[in-house]
Amino acid sequence: MIVRKKTLKPIILILIISIFNLGLYAQSPNYIGLLKGGTAIHLVIMDNIDPTISNIGDQIEFRVINDIIVNGEVVVQSGKQIFGTIEKSVTAKGWGKPGYLEIKVRNIKSVYGTDIPLMNQNIVKKGESEESASLILGIFICFLFFTKKGENPKYNIGDKVKVYTEQDIYF
Repeated sequence: MIVRKKTLKPIILILIISIFNLGLYAQSPNYIGLLKGGTAIHLVIMDNIDPTISNIGDQIEFRVINDIIVNGEVVVQSGKQIFGTIEKSVTAKGWGKPGYLEIKVRNIKSVYGTDIPLMNQNIVKKGESEESASLILGIFICFLFFTKKGENPKYNIGDKVKVYTEQDIYF
């Protein structure tokens, strides 16, 4: 088989470029480590949330409580601001039915700009049910007790919640 010089030059050039690129990738001095999936991130709520004033789609502010550290390096700084969205907001109803809040926090950005996806788990809070009391009082005392509402769930500024990383992230 005869190889022409014209064909050989591009092949040699491609090989040289490939070897050069492999050398760059192998020398990864910026590698920090692995943030494991399932790592807990503690957040503090920075807004008052109540289904009587909060609506679906409202943005809720959170702050990270503790630094997230990988191999001694901070990858998410405490105080980092992130936002969640109200997915469900139901006020308490008659017959003692409780209210309900559901908030979704999708991801958090590291100090390196990497998006860290969070588990597909919503922050949920349900008010206290008053159904039994409403029913008993309505039957035995006065039918107006059937209008007794359950409790609305509330989050106050400073309440703490936990979210978890969805997958392993390399830094």
